[in-house]
Amino acid sequence: MEVPDVPRIAGQSGTLSFWLQPQWDEGNRDDATLVQLGDSRLQVIKNVNFLRFEFTDDNGVTGGIGAPIADWKAGESHQITTTWNGSQFSLYFDGQLVSQTVHDGRVTLARDTKLFIGSDFPESRPVASGTIGGLELHNQQWSLNQVANQYQSAVGGKNTPGASPGGASQR
Repeated sequence: MEVPDVPRIAGQSGTLSFWLQPQWDEGNRDDATLVQLGDSRLQVIKNVNFLRFEFTDDNGVTGGIGAPIADWKAGESHQITTTWNGSQFSLYFDGQLVSQTVHDGRVTLARDTKLFIGSDFPESRPVASGTIGGLELHNQQWSLNQVANQYQSAVGGKNTPGASPGGASQR
């Protein structure tokens, strides 16, 4: 599903942040595309027991980073934040850096880049369902402190995951 009412993003840097409330059981091995920018130039996916931030650079070379989520439970909300600056890619869960890489190629998003939420898998393929909400898209790379502060602000300074601030179901 295209999200038409978000700020347009272009260039080589940005931040994508959203809340995910899994509706799958612990250890679920189904896949899902959660969010994607620009025909999968940047995307966040559930891949078996990992959440991955994948990218395709301007030369068509793919890469990605990820972290395990096998212990995430149905109904628990987690904030997912990704940042990039053309060649450096970072993935955060609940305000904490969980994975980071530097890639030789650059990812440059065009002015007309579109944002999509949800999977477009064939009906016969099982999809890990969940609720996505509180989506934010920024045309600059946030620092570690900005990501942590944004998460703490959202949960009221608590150290536990907060409730998703509204959302759309994915299936």
